[in-house]
Amino acid sequence: MGFEIFSTQGFDHQQKSKPSDFPASESNRETSNYEIEGHGVGNKVNLLKSAVMMGCMRHEISLPEKLESHIRLVINRYEFNVCSQQSQSMVKLAEFDVSSDKSSDKNKRRKLCWKRVLEENEDRAPLGDLLMLAADAGQHRLIQHLLEIEVSLDSVTDDDGRTALTRACMTGQVRAAKVLLDHGANALHKDKDGLTSIQLAEKLGHYQIVRLFDGMEADVSKSIALHKLLNEAGFTSQRAKLQQKMADSMEDIVRQIHENNEYIHLVGSFAEGWGSSLTQLNGQASDDCDMNWTCLVGPREPMHLLNGCSCKAVKKTRFEVKQGYVQVDATIGSEPAMTAAECGSKPAESFCFANPCCSNSIAEQTVIRGCFEANVPPLHLVRAARPTADHELRVSFSFLEKAIMRSLTDCQGQLYILMKFVLKIFVSGQVATAGLKTYHAKTLLLYLLHEHGFDEQIWRPDNLIWLLNESLDKLLEFIDSNPDPDICMPSFFLPDSPLYFTNAGVGGDFQQTKSRVRDQLMRLCTTNVAEAVVKRLQHQLKPLQNENFYFHPFTMVPLQALNPLQTEGNPDISVSTFGKLYDVVRSYFEQFSDKADDAMALLKPLVNLTWCKTTAACLNILLLYKFEDFEAAKEVLKGLDNHTVM
Repeated sequence: MGFEIFSTQGFDHQQKSKPSDFPASESNRETSNYEIEGHGVGNKVNLLKSAVMMGCMRHEISLPEKLESHIRLVINRYEFNVCSQQSQSMVKLAEFDVSSDKSSDKNKRRKLCWKRVLEENEDRAPLGDLLMLAADAGQHRLIQHLLEIEVSLDSVTDDDGRTALTRACMTGQVRAAKVLLDHGANALHKDKDGLTSIQLAEKLGHYQIVRLFDGMEADVSKSIALHKLLNEAGFTSQRAKLQQKMADSMEDIVRQIHENNEYIHLVGSFAEGWGSSLTQLNGQASDDCDMNWTCLVGPREPMHLLNGCSCKAVKKTRFEVKQGYVQVDATIGSEPAMTAAECGSKPAESFCFANPCCSNSIAEQTVIRGCFEANVPPLHLVRAARPTADHELRVSFSFLEKAIMRSLTDCQGQLYILMKFVLKIFVSGQVATAGLKTYHAKTLLLYLLHEHGFDEQIWRPDNLIWLLNESLDKLLEFIDSNPDPDICMPSFFLPDSPLYFTNAGVGGDFQQTKSRVRDQLMRLCTTNVAEAVVKRLQHQLKPLQNENFYFHPFTMVPLQALNPLQTEGNPDISVSTFGKLYDVVRSYFEQFSDKADDAMALLKPLVNLTWCKTTAACLNILLLYKFEDFEAAKEVLKGLDNHTVM
């Protein structure tokens, strides 16, 4: 028996139904001639659904699943048209607000307009329902708008447990499905029958949808494999927090050594807990990772930035920030830090002196929600000028970056490791003039964090490859947006401030850095980057053998001039902190050669301190060996037989 589709006003389908097929009841006429009101949409559409099903029941038609899906598509399109017509005025209002706005950030303004307009008209149609209907009808632009105002993707389901992505796949809406997938819709979600989106698409014969999923399932499995590898190597937020505590302890020790100088800060990858090593997260830094120290020059009046200072009665000049830099009279170099190379067990280090600013206010508007803390030190200015300038100080956001990086989840931190690894090995490592460094990877991550916020549907382990590809696409987009051969991308906190390639302004062969990096990124984007990354990381990452961390604080102390330990007139030196212990040991070795008796006296306050007993014993043995008193040295060593280091 054939089946004739019931059509309603407003559809493109021809009306094939006979009048006798469906009773011309008042309810049916009311449904087909429905005028848009602000309520009752669901009830009217349900009448339409009932009419269709009643017609089938009257003729005892058993609907094949594919035809039933097609009927639902027709009905849902009608329902969508009802809701869509309701929102036309809202769309126009939103577009008017955007066009009348004079600000440069139209994207952000457009999202705010949509959100405000739809919230004001929330009684007309629930946004979750509108997303479902837009998926059914293939309205990918409306889906884009709804997702931009953070309408939930996977928490909204219909009576059959199906999400917007499921319904787009069931009705063969390829563009709608692509938009939903690009925004992190869960392709592995199962409906009440235990079927995923791709299984339903296969069942209903939507093979274009199936092709859309072809590469995606492989990326999901590779993402999960990467997540497992990174977990086994210790790259988790829990272990990152432990390394952050180690960094805080290191900072305290250095402040004690420098006479409780609270202006000294440890920043960078080690302090942030992520990225100091691309092999394991266990407290050890890789050979090319510096210990980055920043010392605010104080105490003195902080510098006040124009448009970023709310201090009252400020008599001093407020400095204008242009493209992330402040103009000053003095000639400034382009290298802000003093550096020291790696030496034995001591990692490489950099020590930067900086001028504090009065506040963080010029960055607060762009800081990622939830990551700004009241106790974050203010912005500061470092001695670094652009490649073609001399009289400039650069605004540094390293304290804010530290706060944000310390708030990363497992997935976000692991993405950062992947980004840093790919840029180092697959981009800069393949380019003769390098070009990219850690800060470029961090800036890309900040942009992604700002764009996706705290959306748990995005920040999932099975999305790692998708997020990695998005970051590479974004980097390519940034590179193409500026013709200057030295500029790589905009700063996150101050978008008008450029981030340069390494060795920018040198000229010669370095002028080709940008084009080389771009070419390498293009090759990555057109090949299976996931396969290459997984394969390389399987050899790069090392599974943890135990849960221990390695922490040798005295090998990390910056090599700065220190005040001598005052021993004259103070025979009983109090050793209550690690910082004081460092002073004692340093002075011990200074006096070891020609003032052995004084060196021995320095060890007395250490004897009864259990937390440094091993240190005291080893130093004592060295001194006894100097005097060739080997028997006494053996006795000291025996005293450690039952000593346990906690």
